[in-house]
Amino acid sequence: MSLTNQIVMKTTRQKVLEQQSLNRKIWAKDNGRMHRIDANKLIAEFMQLPTEIFQPRGTMNYGMDDSWYEEHELSYHLSWDWLMPVVDKIENYLSDNVGKVGYFDECLSSNNLEVRYQAVVEFINQLNK
Repeated sequence: MSLTNQIVMKTTRQKVLEQQSLNRKIWAKDNGRMHRIDANKLIAEFMQLPTEIFQPRGTMNYGMDDSWYEEHELSYHLSWDWLMPVVDKIENYLSDNVGKVGYFDECLSSNNLEVRYQAVVEFINQLNK
């Protein structure tokens, strides 16, 4: 493949990714909450997972347990195995920084995965303000 074709493909992929990001922002505004892909990226960044950009596809990947996942494969919203290390990190942060973050309700200890996931996202958003 020629360099010109590679540049055109990369530019096209970048435009698609930009449009997808815009679509997610519109969705988030309409639904009053962050889209799962963006929320999962936020959590991955909070967990300080290593990231790498693979130039041919232009997608960002987050590593976990020596594996790499594309953004759409992050599963914090689907799996207790993914979410619980995040909850543990938040609980450690809260025990070390009492009073530094506003009230964080009992949703963090809920037995409902979706409720706990939303609480984690809300906590990280508050922390980042």
